[in-house]
Amino acid sequence: MLRIKLFTLLKKKYTKVFLFCLFLTSTLPAMNFDFFGNQIFYSNQDRTNAVINEKKDIYSSNGYQVVDPINITTGSDWALYPFITGNGSASNPYIIENVEIIGDGIKTIISGNDTLLNTSYVGIYINAGGSFIIRNSKISHTSIGIQLYVSVPPGSYPISNVEISDCSIGLYSRWTHVDVNISNCYIHDCNWVSIAAKIDFNNYLDYGGVGIWVRSDGGIINNCRIEDCSIGMVAGLVQENRYNEFINCGFVPDWIYMFVTDYDITNTVNGKPIGIFWGIDNWVFTNASLYGQLIFASCSNLTLNNIHITEPCSIGIQLYSSTFPDQKNILSNIICENQKLAMYIRGGKIFGDNLYVKNCEAGFYFNGIVNSEFTRVMTDNTKVPIYMTSQIGNFTIEIEKSTKFYLVDWNAWYGDILKIVPGDDVNMSYITELGMSGYIVQFNAFGTYHLNLTIPSFGQAIFTVKSVPRNIRPDTLTTLRDFPFILYWSITILALLVFIEFCRKYYKK
Repeated sequence: MLRIKLFTLLKKKYTKVFLFCLFLTSTLPAMNFDFFGNQIFYSNQDRTNAVINEKKDIYSSNGYQVVDPINITTGSDWALYPFITGNGSASNPYIIENVEIIGDGIKTIISGNDTLLNTSYVGIYINAGGSFIIRNSKISHTSIGIQLYVSVPPGSYPISNVEISDCSIGLYSRWTHVDVNISNCYIHDCNWVSIAAKIDFNNYLDYGGVGIWVRSDGGIINNCRIEDCSIGMVAGLVQENRYNEFINCGFVPDWIYMFVTDYDITNTVNGKPIGIFWGIDNWVFTNASLYGQLIFASCSNLTLNNIHITEPCSIGIQLYSSTFPDQKNILSNIICENQKLAMYIRGGKIFGDNLYVKNCEAGFYFNGIVNSEFTRVMTDNTKVPIYMTSQIGNFTIEIEKSTKFYLVDWNAWYGDILKIVPGDDVNMSYITELGMSGYIVQFNAFGTYHLNLTIPSFGQAIFTVKSVPRNIRPDTLTTLRDFPFILYWSITILALLVFIEFCRKYYKK
């Protein structure tokens, strides 16, 4: 009888309340909160789709002449292409325009156990003298879209209104004497050919995956759109870098020249300004939602706290820390999702705690890290949870039991052994996930392990790994989102009303 009464009461008196709560779910805006209680802001997908469609309309107009790939290796090669106008002088440059190059697809080569990018298959390859302009053209399905090589004489070379798609590298010019002036280009879908988790800051030619990769003393990159690339741009010595738009990818500074490259906040990642911060001391940074990507270099006594990154930007957080004695950088309470690499951390005196990475190709890359300690490091659904270079000293990291991590070494020999106390020594092997040789380590028991790798004439890696039980994920208390969020509270309020009414009627009796 009690169940019938409750059902009748609910049916008669609170059906309207329940329907009203459901109505709220369709009228209230989506509310997303992270575990810190801060609202997470997402880019407006409708706006993004409209911009993409508008961009596609711009580049889908007729009037292009379909031609084979252009290969200029000597001065006489310019004459092989009758559609190229001009004579190569400063006043009458060669002009490549209104052409479309549709390749056969990105080409690869097999090298030992590895699959590498075949960089010889280029849409427009120029390695000879003569002034030239490239404009109003399309290139797709080649290993590299446009490549300018060493024999291009010193000068400024405009490249404008060019669409490059489905090439592993969009535009490549790494010679400092070649000043490229890149403007109003649309480059998209440039991805790694095989090793999806490798971030090599010296040479991307092995696997590609870069929209624009230039090292140009005096170059200019303006008003370009780069979308859905593994890495959007790597630029060094570029004097003007303005109003470039990145969608689902971002910047990786050319760290050899990062301090002399002009990265301007007019560049946006997923609709927000890029956050590149140089030499800011004694700073507590928490307003990550204002920026599309976070890069910190030589900031003393920096604290990164309560940050949740969700939108793809190639690398969620890049931290380049110096090793000055008075420096100390702290990372705490950070969640990073949906990246090629969640966090790149380089330098000394860095302390991290409660760092969670999920749904990424790679989690943490520790490069040349010394005098540092990380606790509560967590990863889920990440192909390469942790990897590090062998230039390590006085470094302690706390990871969960059975978390696989990799120690890579550019100078290692196959006879080297990584000594572990207590535990078995580890021999070098080929790391499939990274496309290089190194040491694969995984501790399936709790405890503290001391690791030592000595490489004669090159240095050594000395660090400590603490294997601990699985931690509670920092986002487990995240409030349910959107419709389930409203529904949850609607049902809770409704149940409370029913309980109050039941108690009132019960005590009336």
